[in-house]
Amino acid sequence: MKENLNEEIEELTKIKLSINDIKKNYQEINSNCTIKKDVRKMINILDKIYAEIFNNNNNLNQFRFYGDFYIPTIARIINRYNNLIQKNIKTDDAQKLLSNIEQTIKNLNEHFENKYNSFFETEIIDLDAEIKVLLKELNNK
Repeated sequence: MKENLNEEIEELTKIKLSINDIKKNYQEINSNCTIKKDVRKMINILDKIYAEIFNNNNNLNQFRFYGDFYIPTIARIINRYNNLIQKNIKTDDAQKLLSNIEQTIKNLNEHFENKYNSFFETEIIDLDAEIKVLLKELNNK
């Protein structure tokens, strides 16, 4: 049990550090970049997800791979995006890559939003069933 708790703490720490890396990279994004508001949105979503998995370790199991791969990779991509912008590279390939990164961040936001909402599907179904039972009981009396 203690070993399991240590694994959960380690996983939560990994996720939090990766989110903090994204926050650090966000601070470095030029305010004129279109990606800035999308990264801010991502940070908000990831903070909500982190709070949920911190409070409900069942959700941690669903999100485990994110801390190992997705979130650190996103932090690196945003960092490299910043580097390309700062170097002011204007080639067609660089511009396509920047545009691709911007679109990817938007797509990831949608994915993370859906993931966050999925944490509550069972709760919503259970609540809906309770309401139906309550209404049925009221109608029977």
